[in-house]
Amino acid sequence: MSFQRLHTALSELSEAGYVDDDAPPAAARKPRSTQFWAVRERIAGDYGATAQYLFGGETR
Repeated sequence: MSFQRLHTALSELSEAGYVDDDAPPAAARKPRSTQFWAVRERIAGDYGATAQYLFGGETR
């Protein structure tokens, strides 16, 4: 994956609330040392809602 595609993917996932980072909020550009991580609660919640929709019942 190219740097530009990776940057675009991280930006879009961040805007959607699936990825967070440790960069200062006021930074115009994120430093190279920025660490990213998944927002597991958001991902798990959406996964559960999708499973419930697909299977038409309660999820466990």
